[in-house]
Amino acid sequence: MELADLGWNPFFEESFFPYQTLRYSPLLIFRENRKKYIGRDHNREYICEVTGKFRFDNRSQSNFPTVGDWVAATIIQNEGKAFIHAVLPRKSVFSRKEAGEKTDERRWPQISAAEFK
Repeated sequence: MELADLGWNPFFEESFFPYQTLRYSPLLIFRENRKKYIGRDHNREYICEVTGKFRFDNRSQSNFPTVGDWVAATIIQNEGKAFIHAVLPRKSVFSRKEAGEKTDERRWPQISAAEFK
């Protein structure tokens, strides 16, 4: 399987370029459960989590990975784990407004999925 089979295209390739010099790898997030993620590259699946720096820099939950996102990650092959450093720009998203009486999606949108193809 190739990354293109998962939806990797020139848009994501260009967005990923700055992370190549840091020796990160692109992963597609296809499952999320309580801020733990399952990501996939062309070879296999990895259990992923965001780094502490990512968590600190992205306090807005809308910046966290969701299903369909491509991320830049450090892969630990022998453990089947990866650490997410960045989320690549999204082409489109499926989101809902903030829960409660307010209807301010700009403040805390709840991203449900991102388009990856």
